[in-house]
Amino acid sequence: MSEPKIFNYGEQEERSQFVPREVLVRMEILSMLGVTVLLIVLSILRPAPLGPSPDPLQTPAHVSAPWIFAGIQELLRYLSPLLAGVVIPLVLYLLLMFLPFLPGPVTEEGVKTLGKRRGLLFIFVFLFLCLAVPTFLHFIR
Repeated sequence: MSEPKIFNYGEQEERSQFVPREVLVRMEILSMLGVTVLLIVLSILRPAPLGPSPDPLQTPAHVSAPWIFAGIQELLRYLSPLLAGVVIPLVLYLLLMFLPFLPGPVTEEGVKTLGKRRGLLFIFVFLFLCLAVPTFLHFIR
């Protein structure tokens, strides 16, 4: 009868470390709670500027969308509503969503490094700028 193999994690190579899942989950929960408390404290100390209270008898001179939609509003000035409001944002967000799944070069150790994935990094920066530039243009006008 053969003896069962006993794995000793203390004798692994120095570059690989074993961290139990419970420790990682605890770190993530504590980080989440810390950031939540920080945001609550910041929102209490510095409330968001909402502007003057609305007056139904006086309309503002310039009506603007919330900042999250400012880029789309800027695109709507120059393109058709279907293209600027649906197709372009959908395509850009889908490309950003599937970017991590695109294959990249693999090093000898089998680890994908950021330095070796310059093409994918360029695609990410380009798509991010396609989303961010119209938003910035909206606010500098």
